[in-house]
Amino acid sequence: QGAGGASGALTSYGGIGEAATSIVRTEGAGALYKGLGVVVATAAPAQALFFLGLDATNDALKPRLPPAVASFAAGFCAQLCGSMLWVPMDTIKERLQIEGQLAKGSKEALGTSWG
Repeated sequence: QGAGGASGALTSYGGIGEAATSIVRTEGAGALYKGLGVVVATAAPAQALFFLGLDATNDALKPRLPPAVASFAAGFCAQLCGSMLWVPMDTIKERLQIEGQLAKGSKEALGTSWG
């Protein structure tokens, strides 16, 4: 289901292709990128936390554990570190999408969610 453009009414789509075609036809190609600013602004810090957790855990565990176990544990810890930003921001983004506020633009949506 989509936001239905400016009207705010929900639209039911038969699939991804139909949704994309309908959105581009009614709202323009730019509508596919609404909310991109919020995603980009949070992706970089989340990726930084992910790799920081990965490197720190690898450095701490590789001398003590078999390489496969150390790598698995490092990946697990890295995912936890990155999720500290990914999960809250994804929750905010989804709520704004459901409420139709993301249609206004990333800056306004972020201000609404944190204001």
